[in-house]
Amino acid sequence: MENDYTPLANYLVNAPKYYDFSTGVPQAAQAFYQQFKQSYLDKINERHQIAVSGLGTLMAEVKKINAKRDSLMYGDHLSKSKVKKSMGEELFQLLQNYPVPPNNENQYIKEITNTNQAAEELKAQSQEKVRQVIQSYQSAYNKETERVNQVIMQQLMDNKDELAVLMFVDIYKRDQFPDLHQQVAHALYAKYPEHPLVVERYKVETSPKNSTNIGSMAPDLAFPDPDGKIIKLSDLRGKVVLLDFWAAWCRPCRMENPNVVKAYHQYKDKGFDVYSVSLDRDKNAWLKAIQDDGLVWPSHVSDLKHWSSEAAAIYGVRSIPATFLIGKDGRIVAKNLRGDALVNALKQLLGE
Repeated sequence: MENDYTPLANYLVNAPKYYDFSTGVPQAAQAFYQQFKQSYLDKINERHQIAVSGLGTLMAEVKKINAKRDSLMYGDHLSKSKVKKSMGEELFQLLQNYPVPPNNENQYIKEITNTNQAAEELKAQSQEKVRQVIQSYQSAYNKETERVNQVIMQQLMDNKDELAVLMFVDIYKRDQFPDLHQQVAHALYAKYPEHPLVVERYKVETSPKNSTNIGSMAPDLAFPDPDGKIIKLSDLRGKVVLLDFWAAWCRPCRMENPNVVKAYHQYKDKGFDVYSVSLDRDKNAWLKAIQDDGLVWPSHVSDLKHWSSEAAAIYGVRSIPATFLIGKDGRIVAKNLRGDALVNALKQLLGE
């Protein structure tokens, strides 16, 4: 691999310079890094060869098209000329190739016009041909890029508890691949709970800012219902769930509750449910609000700690009402939907 091939390739080759794995790293991690690096660079080189081949085909097509157009426009004399002529000389030569019989000027003009029209048609055809070749090349390149990424992503996921994976995971931006970053952080922390790089990565991935981004797996919650029974958010996995932070004393929350009730009744039979987290301190006020507002779904929880609610801290909630719409796969798909916006989102996820 050339040293100046791509910044990405250079990063992979020089990755050990940026990470200190001198402590607590088994030999297997170093071996995995070397194997994975070579596998990645081989795939990058393979994609490069496909690109070069496709570009060569494109250039050959363009040359053939240009030669054909020039032959039609100027005749074979132009291609045989060894000295580049001025535009005036080329036009003069073109006129000489079309001798005008006496009293036949109209036919001459007609032939010149037809030749120009044919050249313009060929020009349009050549542009379309070039466009098709470029489109075909780009499509093949994109497919190969996707294939390579899928193979590499699978390798990373299959070895997510290997310390050397830290050298590669940042190739993929966390806002585009949040699940990869979260799984790697949790797997490594379980295996290397004291390694400084792992601890730092784990703190980043488990912070409310990152753990509740759209596309991230929703952090699980497990809190008591009014009867003291622990209800987990993950118990609702497989449904579309509205995680709703509210309180009996919160006027905006109480005003929004009718919209949530309406959405629940409209979509509960299609796989929609609500997991309500109360930031109340007074249990009786909480239970009365549930009754008064007709919040008939079963998943109501609270630790009755007001703004010290542990659930609110996990999700970084600093004001209420606050909602997180969670897909069937457990990923956050939207935040703070109100009224018709919630119904429209459910319509897209669950149908009419």
